[in-house]
Amino acid sequence: MEQNVDAPQLDEVASVRLGAMGTRRWKRGEIIWAANNGLSFIAVSVGITALIYFEFVLAPLTISYFMTFLLAPVMNVFEHRPFVCGKTYVCEPLDHSSGAKNEDGEMEFKYSSPLLEDNKIPSEDGGGFKFAGCMFFLFRYGAMGHGMALLACIISIVAGFAGLV
Repeated sequence: MEQNVDAPQLDEVASVRLGAMGTRRWKRGEIIWAANNGLSFIAVSVGITALIYFEFVLAPLTISYFMTFLLAPVMNVFEHRPFVCGKTYVCEPLDHSSGAKNEDGEMEFKYSSPLLEDNKIPSEDGGGFKFAGCMFFLFRYGAMGHGMALLACIISIVAGFAGLV
C-alpha cells in the first residue's frame, strides 16, 4: 500500500480522528452482528456452491425420492387386499363367519380357501405363505409380493408411456 499511496495522503488519512467525517467506533453488538452476517453469507454461498457442484447426484436423487411418493398408491393396489369400496370389501381373502378369539383376546379369522389355510407359515417362523399359497393369492386375488409388485409397477408405467406415444 505504501507504493500506491504517497506520504502526504497517508498523513491525511492518519490525521482523521475517530468520530470525524461520520466514522465512529462500533459497539459490541454491531461487531457481532456484522460477523454473524458475514458467516451467514459464507455458509449460504458454500451451500449453493455444493448444490451446483453436486447437481449430477442430487437431480436423480430428488426425482427418485418424489417418484417413491407418486408410485406408493400404485404399489398398494398391487400388494394389499382387500380393497375397500365404500362399505363393501372387494377380493376379501378372509372368512368373517369363522372368527374365534385367540389367547390375546383378539378376533382371528380363517382364510376363505382351504388351500390358503393349509399353506400358511406359522407366525413364529415369520408368517406368510408357502409357494402354493403365494401363487393362489396371486392368481385368485391379484395380490403379489413387494418384488413382483415393483416389477408390475414398472411394466405398467412403461406401458402407460408407450400408450402416450
